[in-house]
Amino acid sequence: MPPTYQIKNKEGYVTKVIIRRVVVDPNGHGVVYEQTTDENGKTYFTRDGQVSTEYIWFNESTGANVLTK
Repeated sequence: MPPTYQIKNKEGYVTKVIIRRVVVDPNGHGVVYEQTTDENGKTYFTRDGQVSTEYIWFNESTGANVLTK
């Protein structure tokens, strides 16, 4: 299970939930993927801090494309 973080406001209510995945290739290069859901239910995706898409989140952040057999 990837690390999940809850961001709370001063009243203690959760305002954001962040799921972070780090994929490291055989050469040791890592890529950080984040999925952030805000209190309104909107979901945002980033790859190494840059805006990304849901497609990239589901197809690259699992690390399946860097695994060797």
